[in-house]
Amino acid sequence: SHGGGIGMTQYEMFDIEPVGLMKFDFLGLRNLNIIGSAIKKIERSRNERIEVTEVDRKDKKAFEVIRGGYTVGIFQMESEGMKRTIKALKPETQEDICYILAAYRPGPMQYISEYVAVKEGKQEPDYIFDELEPVLSITRGVITYQEQVMKIAQVIAGYSLGKADVLRRAMGKKKVEVMEAEKPKFVEGAKENGFDEEKVDKIWEKLIQFANYGFNKAHSASYATIAYWTAYLKAHYPLEFMAALLEGDLDNFDRVIIDLGECERLGIDVLPPSINDSGYYFDAEGDHSIRFGLGGIK
Repeated sequence: SHGGGIGMTQYEMFDIEPVGLMKFDFLGLRNLNIIGSAIKKIERSRNERIEVTEVDRKDKKAFEVIRGGYTVGIFQMESEGMKRTIKALKPETQEDICYILAAYRPGPMQYISEYVAVKEGKQEPDYIFDELEPVLSITRGVITYQEQVMKIAQVIAGYSLGKADVLRRAMGKKKVEVMEAEKPKFVEGAKENGFDEEKVDKIWEKLIQFANYGFNKAHSASYATIAYWTAYLKAHYPLEFMAALLEGDLDNFDRVIIDLGECERLGIDVLPPSINDSGYYFDAEGDHSIRFGLGGIK
């Protein structure tokens, strides 16, 4: 636009990509505000500076919060169905959390039981080709991430990662004609690499089936990191974390009721606003209480 504002278009991404424009999605997450707010509260009440990027990634208490299903305020892990999945899978690492966030959707959900069975040693992972063990062992043999789809095309059919990305996009967007045109190239590349043709057919079918709901691992890993940070803060600083959560949920009364119920479960008293004791924010008071902030009053 000539006025120096933001150029806008109503064309969708497929129409604007050929002219060299690129579509980005920007997500604003209130959970980042909650984490930031909890850190400020911890500094105010305990004089401790916390760098979430540097906390122990294998903290026992944080994983206990998640595994126990005490997930009020834990990013992306609050729904009832998600709690059932967590209890079945018993996550022990950030990789497990990353997997749950990618797999808990229609489609890939049906393979969670396979992941659990392999994790518990009840069945062997199915890699189809031994060469795929390094690619698929992280998800117990279950194709889960778009990056794995690309890596399989690279390892089996000798694709460059650039070409593999074109394949991933065609599969993800269900562009049938592109996939049909791609199959002979894939099979040919795999034959040149000395792979058995019958098995190559099998992996192609599997790829097509999984690519429809392959999740971007970079996205899932970022979400898993935020989920873990919320669990860590909740495990070690429940007063400050719950105060930040309440404050972040003030405009949503249904959420406030859930948060208050969780405070009760944690043995935290939420004290009423007081002209003498309240600050502007919700803050920890003593060892077991949160004081309602004056900023939270309409």
